[in-house]
Amino acid sequence: MGNIREVTKSIARIWRLHKTRESLYRSAMRMADLGSCRKTCSLGYMNSVLFRKEVGEMYDCCKYSLEDAKLSSIATSDPAENFQEAEKVELFLALIEIQDRIISAYHILSQELDPSSEQPFLMTDHVHKLNELNQLLEKEIISMGLHAELFAVA
Repeated sequence: MGNIREVTKSIARIWRLHKTRESLYRSAMRMADLGSCRKTCSLGYMNSVLFRKEVGEMYDCCKYSLEDAKLSSIATSDPAENFQEAEKVELFLALIEIQDRIISAYHILSQELDPSSEQPFLMTDHVHKLNELNQLLEKEIISMGLHAELFAVA
């Protein structure tokens, strides 16, 4: 395992990203006219809760208990408050962006971990599921007839 302090910081960063992702999915599920998107948003929300818990367990295994803070004490802003009902596409694009950031963070962290440990396998599973969710969100955007926004951002 690489520098334990950097690994711990990377895991905490991923945890914060999952917390933001959870908030964005919660905001999406509050929208009235989700239609077929509701299932995707529910799946994304449940994944974000589960992944954040699993990342928290990774953090607890790696942290130095006398110096590193508890993850629950880390404050995060709530970007989901910025989205209104009419901004469904922007919210979906924000979800895709945050999931891409998490995938990138996983790739960086995986280079620091012991390849024979369980953690890289867990992260590979997370990356696979995040990619699937991104594909589902992209399909939802396209089905709304708003695929020009999707490709303008990508």
